[in-house]
Amino acid sequence: MDDRRTLFRRSRRSLIRGGAAVAVAAFGADASSTIAGSKNPDNGCGSRRRCPDTKPDTRPNVVVVVADDMRTTDWAALPLTRARLREGAFYENFIINNPVCMPARATLFTGQYAHNHGIVPEVGLPDSACLDEFMARRLDEKGLALALQQSGYVTALVGKFLNGYAPGMPQPAGWTRWVGRSAMTYFDYVLQVDAERVKFRGRGKYLTDVLRDYAVEFIRDAPAERPLYLHLTLSTPHEPHDPAPRHANLHAGAQVERNAAFNEADLSDKPMLSQARALLTPEQIVALDVMHRKRLQMMASLDEAIVRVVDELEGTGRLRNTVIVVLSDNGLLMGEHRVFATKSLPYDGAVRVPMLVWGQGFAKGSRTQLVSNVDIVPTIVDLAGIRYRECDGMSLLDHTAKRDVALIQVSSGVSTQSSGFGLRSNEFMYFEYGSGDREYYDLQRDPFEVNNLLPPSGAQIPIPADLPRPGDLSAALARAKVCRGRSCP
Repeated sequence: MDDRRTLFRRSRRSLIRGGAAVAVAAFGADASSTIAGSKNPDNGCGSRRRCPDTKPDTRPNVVVVVADDMRTTDWAALPLTRARLREGAFYENFIINNPVCMPARATLFTGQYAHNHGIVPEVGLPDSACLDEFMARRLDEKGLALALQQSGYVTALVGKFLNGYAPGMPQPAGWTRWVGRSAMTYFDYVLQVDAERVKFRGRGKYLTDVLRDYAVEFIRDAPAERPLYLHLTLSTPHEPHDPAPRHANLHAGAQVERNAAFNEADLSDKPMLSQARALLTPEQIVALDVMHRKRLQMMASLDEAIVRVVDELEGTGRLRNTVIVVLSDNGLLMGEHRVFATKSLPYDGAVRVPMLVWGQGFAKGSRTQLVSNVDIVPTIVDLAGIRYRECDGMSLLDHTAKRDVALIQVSSGVSTQSSGFGLRSNEFMYFEYGSGDREYYDLQRDPFEVNNLLPPSGAQIPIPADLPRPGDLSAALARAKVCRGRSCP
């Protein structure tokens, strides 16, 4: 394990030690066109022509599109996607186990809760430590992509892998095609395209558009007789909030939602650490509105990218045998409970995000059933019909399975006092912090989580008769936070 971790650290240091000018000089040919000169090695069968003596594999193609920090209210900003995939199943209660980039993405690669895959921010360590840990644990070699590839799928990761990844680092196992991005910027960046580092400069090379084109190229060039798995992980609408120039004038006057939790007047029922938050100032509220508008503008390029990918699937004759999943790694709190653009908290705006699944087996309509991001990998395993290690979630194709609660975990990376575990259902949210504070909300009567039923003051607030008793939830949580595989909620 230590050797792999050291290899990644050395790769990172070598990039930093050389300095920016040297690094740019080593990036190779400038990308005069988005895909110019790229290669797609695939055991000698890297084009859509039929490989010799190969029987067609009729298993479904799978495309997973991952947005970054997309809130449930942002879904309305994808009109093209909603129209193009209108026959899909929309999941209203899709819950993220650990609402921050690294653990959430590791769950999508492994099908495990964060306490099992172990990729969580730790106090005092940089984000890049999660990448080192992922590789040291060989989670790429144990993950979904390699299992699919070994079963005959042609696979591609296009976009963000994990925080800390930079071009020049070793490529994780399991990917026939690799297009990994560097630092978080939408203009002037570098991509690792298989073995080649390619630089992009200028306002005409917007990151979302470039990644879209690489995804389209992968679909176009994939061998026709083999199913494909595309993990398209776009950065939109994560900061920096830089929309494509063509979208800069959209959504003029839009404001962030002023729901009951926005700039919450009274935090005395919240954990002690939360009570220290001051009311948002008028200037901060204006800044949130500006941020909201820019995020919506950024969503337009995501919207276009999804539809372009769908069009390519149709043009290559793959669409009828494809399942498409659109989701986000986590949400973002935009003023709720006085929180200014943060996600490492157990509240609805951070842990509940939109998800759409389109394709055979997923009937049209809005669904209220509770779903967790640990359910994505077992669903894909089910679709592909492959052998895979035991997951913590359940397949959405298993109509006999029903999730009553989802495990949530907060790993703040700032303080163990503000980290913890909880349970989320359609009816309640229960959470225990490292500080000893607890939160319990009746989501049917208090959907914005304003009135904590277990305030730190110890005041006795009647628990509605149709909700579980706190003691029972605490006992269930104690079991859940050490669960593994089928024992998990």
